[in-house]
Amino acid sequence: MISLVLQILTCSLSFARDFSKVEIKTVKLTESLYVLFGPGGSVAGVIKAVETVLRKTSKDTRIIPGHGPLSDGAELMAYHAMLKTIRDQVRTLKQGGATLAEVIAAKPTAAFDEKLGGGLIKPDKFAEIVCQSLK
Repeated sequence: MISLVLQILTCSLSFARDFSKVEIKTVKLTESLYVLFGPGGSVAGVIKAVETVLRKTSKDTRIIPGHGPLSDGAELMAYHAMLKTIRDQVRTLKQGGATLAEVIAAKPTAAFDEKLGGGLIKPDKFAEIVCQSLK
């Protein structure tokens, strides 16, 4: 399992090889919890990283996420599908000329909000992050 986690980290880092252009903004959520945002990554990079892990796993593979309960390959496949669906919806909205506010108002995460909307990053913020990563 540790090797799988390391593969995810290695894969994620490999998509941002020119670290001189990576800018990270730290947002403090609580006294000891921070979220890192920045244009050094993208939803495309996350999707590629997940695809790399999926090629090395099966639906029964046990996965230890960075946060949350133990998972498996089937849940990772569902996460991958969710990321692609949201990315595609946001991309379509942007190609149609939607502003960031219009993308957020369109609720591109709505189909997944009941299951995933209770996390640290709320659906509107996630839609914003995806929108900004598709520049």
